[in-house]
Amino acid sequence: MLRRFFAATAATAVVITGLVGCSSPNSTTAFEQCGTVLEPGMLSDGVTLKDITDGVPRVSVTGGTDIVNPQLTQLREGDRSRMISGGELVSAIVTVFDAATGQMVLPTQNRFMEAMPEESQREFSAFLAAGRTDSLSYTDLVMAGVICHAPGDVLAIAATPQQALTSGYTEDAIVIVVEIRSAGSMRAEGESRALPFGFPALTQDANGQPGVVLPPQQAPADLRAEAAIEGTGPRLTADQTALGNVMTIGWNDKQVRSNSWEKSLVQLGSEQDSAYSFRSELTGVPLGSRVVILDPNSGDPLVHVVDVLTAG
Repeated sequence: MLRRFFAATAATAVVITGLVGCSSPNSTTAFEQCGTVLEPGMLSDGVTLKDITDGVPRVSVTGGTDIVNPQLTQLREGDRSRMISGGELVSAIVTVFDAATGQMVLPTQNRFMEAMPEESQREFSAFLAAGRTDSLSYTDLVMAGVICHAPGDVLAIAATPQQALTSGYTEDAIVIVVEIRSAGSMRAEGESRALPFGFPALTQDANGQPGVVLPPQQAPADLRAEAAIEGTGPRLTADQTALGNVMTIGWNDKQVRSNSWEKSLVQLGSEQDSAYSFRSELTGVPLGSRVVILDPNSGDPLVHVVDVLTAG
C-alpha cells in the first residue's frame, strides 16, 4: 500500500480515492457521482461534532465500537467547487480519539499528504473486498478517506481495533477526525510570467522539475523575488506553515547546492519558524506558484527556485 504522508507540525496540541468514474472536479454533480471507498457505519455515524476551536475538534462518540471494517461519515460540508479525486497534495487537521472512551489519543496535528492515487485506490478496494483490512493503518484510511471530498469538509473515519493496533495506538477502535484545509497539485501550476532583467531563465522537464540558466553577469547585490508561475490558490499568510519544493544554485560556481525535487517535499514553515531565510518573500504568494529568489547570501550569492504548493 502506497503511503505518502509528509512533514507534520504540531499546533498547540493542534496540527493532514475519487474512484474511477469521478467526473469534473468543479461541479456538485461530480460529488454525487463520485464513489467513495469508505462507507458510513454505526461507529462513524455515532460521532457528533460539537465544535472546532483553534483547529481542535470536540466530539462525542456514541456508536458501537465492535466493528470489522473501516467506516467514514461526513460531519461537515465545505467548499463544493473543488473535489479531491486522487493524487492531490492535501493539507488537513487530524485528531485521533479512542472510540470507547472518547479521549484524544493523538494530539491534533497539521498533516500534509498525497490523496490516494487512482492505482492505489484499486489496491485499497481489493483489500476491503477480500476482508484483508487488518494491515491498513490510519495513514491509509485518511489518504483514502479524503477522496470525493473537498476543502472545508470534516470527516469521521472509524478504524477497527486491529487497524488501531497496526497504527501503533490502542487495542480499541479509534475515530479519526479530519478537517480538510486545502488541496492542490503536486507541482506548480498557473500562468507563466516573464522574469525581469537580471533573473535567470528557467526550463522545466516533463515532471515539472525546473532547470536554471544563469545570465552572464554579476549577481544582484539585493534580495529580489519574482513569480515565474503564478498559482491560483489562496495567498500564503505569514503565520501559515507552507510545504513545497526548493532548488538552490550557487550563482558564481553554478553548482546545485540542494534540490528537494530529487528527494521529497520540504516544509517551508511560517515566517516565525522557518529554516529558510527567504520565507518572508513567500508571504502573499498564491499557493501553486513558482518563485525565483536572488539571494546575496553574504557574498556567496544564491538562486532559490521555490514551488509553494500548499499551507496549513
